Amino acid sequence: MNGLAGNFAETALRYPNQVALESKAEGKLTYRELDLRVCEFSDVLEGYGVTAGDRVALVLPKSQFKVVVILSVIRLGAAYVPLDVAAPFSRNKFVIAEAKPKLILAAPGLLGTLDGVWDEEPIIPDEGEEFVALIAADDAARDELPGLAYILFTSGSTGKPKGVAISEAAALAFVSWASAEFNLRPTDSVASVVPFHFDLSIFDLHATLTSGARLVLISEAATKNPRLLAGELAELGASFLYTTPTSLRLLVSHGKCETHNLTGLRQVLYAGEAYPVADLVRLMETLPEAEIANLYGPTETNVVTFHRLRGVPEPGQQKNIPIGRACPYARLLLWDDGPVNQVPDAEGELLVAGDSLAVGYLDPEATSRAFISYNDERFYHTGDLVWVDDQENLIFLGRKDRMVKRRGYRIEPAEIEAALQLHPAVSRAAITTGTAKDGGVKLVAHYEVTSGEPAPTKLDLMAYCREHLPLYMVPDGFRQEVELPRTSSQKTDYATLQAAVDEE
Repeated sequence: MNGLAGNFAETALRYPNQVALESKAEGKLTYRELDLRVCEFSDVLEGYGVTAGDRVALVLPKSQFKVVVILSVIRLGAAYVPLDVAAPFSRNKFVIAEAKPKLILAAPGLLGTLDGVWDEEPIIPDEGEEFVALIAADDAARDELPGLAYILFTSGSTGKPKGVAISEAAALAFVSWASAEFNLRPTDSVASVVPFHFDLSIFDLHATLTSGARLVLISEAATKNPRLLAGELAELGASFLYTTPTSLRLLVSHGKCETHNLTGLRQVLYAGEAYPVADLVRLMETLPEAEIANLYGPTETNVVTFHRLRGVPEPGQQKNIPIGRACPYARLLLWDDGPVNQVPDAEGELLVAGDSLAVGYLDPEATSRAFISYNDERFYHTGDLVWVDDQENLIFLGRKDRMVKRRGYRIEPAEIEAALQLHPAVSRAAITTGTAKDGGVKLVAHYEVTSGEPAPTKLDLMAYCREHLPLYMVPDGFRQEVELPRTSSQKTDYATLQAAVDEE
C-alpha cells in the first residue's frame, strides 16, 4: 500500500499511542484506534462493492467518523467526493449527477436532502450507525486511470459547479512539501477550521495524519463564532492554523483573543483570497509568536506559490502582500496572448504546470478550455492576474474574469477594494458592478466598518477614493454592510452581493 493511505498506515505504526484526532464533542482517538477504525470501515465499503476506481460521495457533517470514511475510501483506491451539507438541494443534486458515485454515504438526518436524487432504496445499517448508504445503479463512473484521490466542486462561470479531479500523486506533491517546509512535527496540533469540501482541508487531513501530528476538529459552532473559535484554539492547544483571511480577520476583530492563551499557535497559514494589509498587521500584533505565510493556488493546482512574512508590513502599503515564488514542484508561466518573460515589472495571467496539477474537470469541454499544452507541458490557466515586483516575487492583482471596462479603461475591482481597505474606518470591502443610467458600467462598493471607528459617510468615502484612485475607478455608490456575506469556504460571497445589486 503506497500513497496517502500507505503513509498514514506507516505513521500509525510509528506513533500508535499518539493522539491522532481530537474534538470537544467526541474526545480523542490515538493513531492505533484510528487505523483500526479505518481498516474496519474499509471492509464495510468493500461489502457495498466499492473497489479501486470508484467514487464515494459523502453527505456527512464534519466529524471523526467522516475522517475515518475519507481514509477508508482512499485505502481502497477509490476517490471521495465531499458535498457541502449546507448547500441548496439543487446544487447537491447537480454534484451527484456529475460525480456519478458508486456509493453515497449520508448522515441519517441529512437523508431528506437527497430526495429525488437517487432512485435506489437506501440501506439502513444497524441502529446507532452514523450513516445511511445508497448504492448506485449501473451508470456509476469508474476511473480508467487508477490513483484518483478526491473530487472537489468549485464555482463555475456558467453558474454550475465544476468537479475538479485530483490524483493521489498530485495531493502527495503538495502534502510532502508542506509538511517539510513548515516543519510539521508529531508534537503539533493542527486546527481543522475549514470544511472538508474546501481544498485547504487537504493540508489539515493528509499533511497532519501522515506526520504523526494531532488533527483538532473545530466545532461547527466555533467556525461561525470567532469567540468560540478563540476559546477552542486555546483549550485544544492548537499550534497550526490554516484558513482564509476572512476567518482570521473575524478572529482578531471579534474573538477577544486577549482573553485566551494563544501563545501555542506557532504557525498560521492563510490562502484563498488577498489579506488586506491593515488587517494583516492586526493579526501579527495579536499573535506575535506565530510565523505567518501566504499560500497561493486554485483548487486545480493546490498550492503553487508561497511567501513567508519576515516582518510587519509597512503602514500605507497599497500593493497586496506577495503570493511569493514557486513551490519546488510547480512551474509558472506569465501569459498575455503568449508567454511573457517573468522579470521585474512584468504582468500577465498566471499559468501553472507541475506535479500538483489536477487530472482535469469532470466536464471534458471545461478541461480543454482551461488546460493547454505549451512546449510539450500541460499548463492550467488560473485566470489570476499577477505582477512581478523588484524582488521577483509575484503580486496578485485580481481575477481576469472580474475585470471590467469603464469609460474605455480596464478596471480590476480588487485594486479598488485594496485602496478602500486602507481607509482606517473600512475593515473590508467588495466591489460589484451594475448598469448606469447612461448604459455604462456602475461600480458599487460594499464595506464593513472597522470596530471602534465611527462610520464614514458616503461623501467621506467618495472624497477618499478620489484622493487614492483615478476618477474612472471611483465607485458610484457605497453600501455599508453589517458583515460582508461569506461562502461556505469563508471567502467573500460576491454572488450574493451581486444579486442584491441586480435586483434593483
